[in-house]
Formats: sequence, C-alpha cells, structure tokens
Amino acid sequence: AIPTILTGERPSVHGHLAFYDYAPEKSPFRKMKWLAPFLRPRSFWRRGRVRHQLSKLIKRLYGFTGYFQLYGVPVERLPKLDYCEKTDLFVPGGLGPVKNLADVWGEQGLKYHISNWRLTEAENFRIAADLFRRGAVDRAFVYSAAFDALQHDNVGRDDAKFGDAIFLADAGVQFVPSDMGVKPLNGMHGFDPADRDSAAAWLSTAPVPGLVSRVCDYFAVMVDTTAVPLVAGR
Repeated sequence: AIPTILTGERPSVHGHLAFYDYAPEKSPFRKMKWLAPFLRPRSFWRRGRVRHQLSKLIKRLYGFTGYFQLYGVPVERLPKLDYCEKTDLFVPGGLGPVKNLADVWGEQGLKYHISNWRLTEAENFRIAADLFRRGAVDRAFVYSAAFDALQHDNVGRDDAKFGDAIFLADAGVQFVPSDMGVKPLNGMHGFDPADRDSAAAWLSTAPVPGLVSRVCDYFAVMVDTTAVPLVAGR
C-alpha cells in the first residue's frame, strides 16, 4: 500500500506488489549461489535472529537503502529472485522512474516533511508536530506502521513477475512454515476487503474530497495545492 500511496499508481505501474519477484536473468543475488552450500546446518540458518543478522549483512554488501529482510526465503533460491525495495521509497527518486510524493512536492516548491520510517512512531509524530508548530512546513507525510495495509488489486500476471497465480485465503488463514517465516504470527492482515475485520477509515479535519475511494486516490489529495489541509488516518 505504501508505494501506491506515495505515487498514486497501482502495483502494475510502480512494480511494488511483493518484496521478491521471480527474475533469474536480473537477480542481484546471482553470486549467492556460491555461498548457499556453505550455510549449513540449515536449522541454524533458519533461526529468526540469525536470519535478521544475515539480512543486515546482505543489505550492507549490496548497498540497499530501503527496507530489506530475508524473512524465510531460502538462500539457495535468492539467485532466481529480484528485490524491489533496493532504495528508500520516501526520498526523491526513491520510486523512479515513477515520481513519488517527495518528487512532486519538491517540484511544487512546497516546504514539506516526510518522516523517517527507521524511527519510532512516537518520534515521527513528535518531529512532525514540532515542524508544524514552528511553521517550518506546509505539508507532511508521517509514516505509521499502525496504519499499514495491503493493496492487492489489478496486478499484471504477463511476465509472471508476481507469480503464476495469486490466491486469496479465508480471513485468519496463514501458510506456515513459508518463506515469510517458520512460526505463525498472532494475527495477519491483507485478506478480503469485504471481510468484517478489514474495515478502514479516513479521518479528516475537513470534508473528504469525493474523488477518494481507493488507496491510490490519496496521492491526488496530497499533491493538490488548492485543497484544504487535511489530517488523514487509515
């Protein structure tokens, strides 16, 4: 959902539906095939903390500036995969060639602030509030993981970038173990939007524009310089 909000485009345009996609011909991890045979025993390299540290090492080696995590993806499978979030999505050029919110706000000459996703939510809200109190910004985008949601709609299946098939599971169903991890989470989101637990809300200090009906519509509101300032939550 975040790349969709930051560009106003769908995954078929900005390319960020899943972190990993099948692309053996352009995988940045091709050299990992030489490392995989040495990562034994597998039971050790599947441990959550070990995977986390290995993820940090790979991120440094490849110079990724965006969010990177191996999750439960087998190392021997990496040479067949590409990773979409190699760069920070929130900075100018972060979703190139598609323009993101930072690109457009910069072109509009606005004084803006986009929060640092690496900080805690409390820090990000405190920083944004202080900037507004001082009149230092016209607009701000504050990222909060608590508002996180997934947008799975109108994906492209022609180049098999997102797999050969996508299945919508019943609410509450998890596949465990999987490449996301070996243990089930306490809860999961991203099921059918029509499910009773998939409700979302737009909270505003002004009437919500009629054009807002989908996640990708947020972008048009944020870059409209004639719009009444809104405080929105999801």
